[in-house]
Amino acid sequence: MKRIKLEWDSNKILSICAICISLLTLGIFAYQTILIKNQSHLSALPYLAIETSTDEVDSNGFIHKVSLENYGVGPAIIERITIFHNGKTYDTDFITFLEEYLKKKDSINIIQKLGIYSGLAIPANSSRSMYKIGRRPSLLEKYFLLRK
Repeated sequence: MKRIKLEWDSNKILSICAICISLLTLGIFAYQTILIKNQSHLSALPYLAIETSTDEVDSNGFIHKVSLENYGVGPAIIERITIFHNGKTYDTDFITFLEEYLKKKDSINIIQKLGIYSGLAIPANSSRSMYKIGRRPSLLEKYFLLRK
């Protein structure tokens, strides 16, 4: 058997190094493309939060408001609504849950109620009020409100 003798000169070494660097660059380019695709996909996602406020005062007295806020870049499309309460699961919208399962509404007036339902789209940087409840202030409360 004859052995093949390779002669290494500077041209062959530089050619092999150039091919290796090119393959490494191709791999890095493919990896960066995947990272950019994933990052752009995640940046367009909605970010939903339920917020409450009780600092509004108007002709109905003190108002308690609950709203669904979209702080994300993309629109939020509601696919399913599930409420967990006291270890139980309810597949219903929030207003129906309040009316059917939480029936204690002694001195609470429902001022506004809007449903959050499947298929609802909430645009980016906007909100959807779920409900507003309140009561009329007593004379003592009106006195302190006028003094402020």
